[in-house]
Amino acid sequence: MIDKSVRQGSVLSPYLFNIYMNSLGIMLDKLGVGCKICRRFSNNLWYADDLVMLALATVAALQKLMDLCYKYVSEHNISFNEKKTV
Repeated sequence: MIDKSVRQGSVLSPYLFNIYMNSLGIMLDKLGVGCKICRRFSNNLWYADDLVMLALATVAALQKLMDLCYKYVSEHNISFNEKKTV
């Protein structure tokens, strides 16, 4: 149960989200699966509260990214909006 939060659209919301989710981005980077874009390895892109995961090699690589995200959100009591997840 969430007792305290910031309002949707608050100036602080994106900053607090970035602080809270930064470690997930680091963990995804260290997983070692993804793709190269302009000679730079990447497997996750963030904008505001949206996350895009990239894996060109195999479906198994994308599944590794998804499994890590699921583990992280489970441990941190976070939920994804299933209606916005594609």
